[in-house]
Amino acid sequence: MASTATALTLDTPQGGVIEPGTDVDYFTFTLTQETGLLIWTAGDLDTVGELQNSSGTVLAGNDDTPFFENDPFSSAPLNFFLWKTLAAGTYSIKVTSYGGATGSYVLHTRAIVDSSGTANAHEITFDSDGIAVERGILDPVIGSNRDHDCFKLTLSATTEFIIHTSGSVEDSVVILL
Repeated sequence: MASTATALTLDTPQGGVIEPGTDVDYFTFTLTQETGLLIWTAGDLDTVGELQNSSGTVLAGNDDTPFFENDPFSSAPLNFFLWKTLAAGTYSIKVTSYGGATGSYVLHTRAIVDSSGTANAHEITFDSDGIAVERGILDPVIGSNRDHDCFKLTLSATTEFIIHTSGSVEDSVVILL
């Protein structure tokens, strides 16, 4: 981890510039609990990303996305995409350019704290039009074939609603309790 790393606030886009082409940007963050983390860049610069632990060991790296057909990042094949579940601790993200290119980019992160039961279910609230307010938590990550995610919603009246899943999981099961 570089000593000149920029402190990163997760779930908040962070702009960066690679200039000159040998420039390396480091961002650091600390997790207080096990967290799933999506990390990607956006922009016209061909970026390369690495996720490192506090000792500088590379935990994940990527040059070009997409990982799978029809992924939400496929419109930006020059940008990297990383996905990892991390224990509590301090980590860094290293951003470089491919082939010594120069330019700007935007680093995005998305922290997803896994829910494993009704005790730590994600609360879903709705606006006055009945649209889910916490859309970010509605994109959970299924980590293994035994993983499951729980959501909780409180209704004040009889309500009709639709539950829909999408993504790379070919077959998902929804149980309403």
